[in-house]
Amino acid sequence: MEQSKRYAEASAAKENAARDPYWYLHVARATDLSGRDRTLYRAFEMLPGALSIATLAALVLLALLYPTIAAYFTIVFAMYWLFKVGFLSIHLRHNMRRLRHNMSLDWNARLSGLKHEKIVHLVLFPFSSEPYEVVEGSIRAILEAKWDPKRIAVVLSVEARAGEEQVRVARRIQETYGSRFLDFLVTVHPDGLPGELPGKGANLSHAAEAARVGFLDARRIDYRNVLVSAFDIDTVVYPHYFGCLTWY
Repeated sequence: MEQSKRYAEASAAKENAARDPYWYLHVARATDLSGRDRTLYRAFEMLPGALSIATLAALVLLALLYPTIAAYFTIVFAMYWLFKVGFLSIHLRHNMRRLRHNMSLDWNARLSGLKHEKIVHLVLFPFSSEPYEVVEGSIRAILEAKWDPKRIAVVLSVEARAGEEQVRVARRIQETYGSRFLDFLVTVHPDGLPGELPGKGANLSHAAEAARVGFLDARRIDYRNVLVSAFDIDTVVYPHYFGCLTWY
């Protein structure tokens, strides 16, 4: 019964393809398709696993039929991974030193000789079902950062499918902390927009457009003076993040 339902859905999706140019956005597995497309999709799904099994089987056969070649191959393969691990270790140590050095710098002091007063930070927070405490923690981290919150604008973009309770969470955050920022917008990302794949990216795009219209254009802020940060809703920003971003 379930399989018949899937075939019916796949056929309907194929028939609607001409009307919906973005039909492929709704395809997540082979059973979402039918006919030749389903076979081809399924073949590519199986390809990584088939290649892995074939490689292991080929090594076993090679060891039985041509042990000398198998031994050389094993040695070369082991040396490749040895050099690769060494290469990664060197770069890991180098970048760890860079990270610690950058964390020790006073980025605001480095900005003192630069004209950065017109720089505005726009922070986008898409969220769905996270509780008030998680959202509040992220907002408080921005307020506690080493940067003037009056030069930061925040957008909380709620997924409509999350329900009215999450909208109330966003409004409550706005009422509590909104006045401490340059601007604080709350927007609701509608569900089921044509040609759109639901998810974080779509929500961020909606939030950015809301910020452009409701904040940047409304205040006539030059886009060239705006630095945009797209965070997860549980992001606890590093205290010197905004200063470092402004510097670079």
